[in-house]
This record gives sequence, C-alpha cells and structure tokens, in this order.
Amino acid sequence: EILLWKILKSKKLMGYNFHRQKPFGNRVLDFYCPRLSLAIEIDGSSQEDRESEGQHRQKVLESYGVQFSSFDDLEVRQNVDGVVQAIEGWIRSQQKATHL
Repeated sequence: EILLWKILKSKKLMGYNFHRQKPFGNRVLDFYCPRLSLAIEIDGSSQEDRESEGQHRQKVLESYGVQFSSFDDLEVRQNVDGVVQAIEGWIRSQQKATHL
C-alpha cells in the first residue's frame, strides 16, 4: 500500500488528488479519488476470501456511484508500475467516455 501511495499522493498520478485510508460508511477505503469517484483497494487475503468480500464491497460502493478497483498486495509489491498503468488506463477510459 505504501508503494502505491508514493505514486498517488500529491496529485502525482495524472493530476488527480487521492486520499489514503478514507472513511466511507462503515468501511475505510485504501485510496479514494473524489473527482473520479474511484475507490482503490489493496487486498492481502486469500483469493477466495478476496473475491467474495470484493464483490460485496464493490456492490455497496457502486450503489453510491463509486467506481471500484482492486489489486492484490503481491501484485503491487512486484509490479507497481503495472498497477499504475492499469489505473491510468481506467482514468483515460473515463476521460474519453465523459468527452463524448
């Protein structure tokens, strides 16, 4: 989580402001960008637990209009650049969709 925060803080990612450990209802989001309504979660639990919890979390967040993206903590540690590229790709796709 700290590796990704170094990239997300201070508007370093495409000029967007992300918050770390953002309270949201009865949850705390790892990262949240209010301008994009994007929550990013870093999961460290087992694959099965992560899928079940992630699906529930995603439905709750989406019911509030928040987009949800989740990454495995091992993926972040081993390929933080790939994770950042995935987030940037999502942002670009949202920018294109809103400019149509």
